[in-house]
Amino acid sequence: MKFASQWVTTEKLDSRQTLRKPQLEQLDSVLFKWLSVVRSEGKPVTRPMIVEMAKKFGQDLGVAECECNYSDGWLRNFKFRHGIQRLAVTGETLSANQNSAEKYKDEFEKIVANNDLTPEQIYNADEIGLL
Repeated sequence: MKFASQWVTTEKLDSRQTLRKPQLEQLDSVLFKWLSVVRSEGKPVTRPMIVEMAKKFGQDLGVAECECNYSDGWLRNFKFRHGIQRLAVTGETLSANQNSAEKYKDEFEKIVANNDLTPEQIYNADEIGLL
C-alpha cells in the first residue's frame, strides 16, 4: 500500500500483479525522491538526466558500476516500478517564465499609455483568431 501510494499515476496500478523490489533499494529510493522534487518544480527531465543522476547517486552511495549498469532496461524497470509514463513537462503553467511575463506586462502597459491605445486598437478577434 505504501509503495502504491507513491506512484505518479494509478492508471496501471490495477493491472499490477506482483511487486518486484529493485536490487539497489536505497539508490532507487533516492533517485525517485530527486525525480519527484525536480518534476514538482516543473523542470523538464530527460532519460539521460535520470541515468546521469543515478550514476552520481550510485557513486555517493558506494554502488560499483558492475552492480548496476544503468541500461535502457534498468530505466524502463525504474519507470515501471514507480508508474512514470512521461518525462516531459507539459502545460503552460509549468513552462512559463514568470519573470519575463511580468517584465512584458509592464512594458506593454507603458506602450498602451504612451500611445493612448484603446482596447479596439489592441485586440482583434476575427475569423482567424485572437491576435
